Amino acid sequence: MFRRSAPSQNFSPDFQRGVKGAKPYPLWIKPDKKLSLQDVMAIMRDHYEGTEFDMTKGLDAGPFRSPNRWRNLTWEVEGVKYSWERPISTQQTAFSFISQSRSWLPNAIGGVYWYGWDDTYTTCYVPLYCCINDLPKSFTVGDLQKFSWDSAWWVFNFVANIA
Repeated sequence: MFRRSAPSQNFSPDFQRGVKGAKPYPLWIKPDKKLSLQDVMAIMRDHYEGTEFDMTKGLDAGPFRSPNRWRNLTWEVEGVKYSWERPISTQQTAFSFISQSRSWLPNAIGGVYWYGWDDTYTTCYVPLYCCINDLPKSFTVGDLQKFSWDSAWWVFNFVANIA
């Protein structure tokens, strides 16, 4: 996220890779430019495309350029340690959200909670305004063990699995 939001700061991947003596990342950063809602959605969907860590490239991605890496993210073979990159967007995501504050609008509609079920790469973010008193019914029903077209999570999960 930092490298996408503030490329001018040239964050090294060494800390994430566990390189001894690498400088830790800061708790927060100031982006190089104001981020739009679409910028944040794109960051949430990121698999490091266009970088040296692009998960849609190479043998690991297979013939269909899949960015998905199954658990475990680290393993050892004959004493040699290996690991997958941990992308921002993973197939294990249950939900994600983006909070948007718009001070120039009335309070009832100025705050928006953009909610997405399942994988951030395939989700469709739904706006939930701060003035609502009830959630859509499809957001409140469902059973983890039983598929239902009435459950938003199951529908989004279905789309993610066939995408």
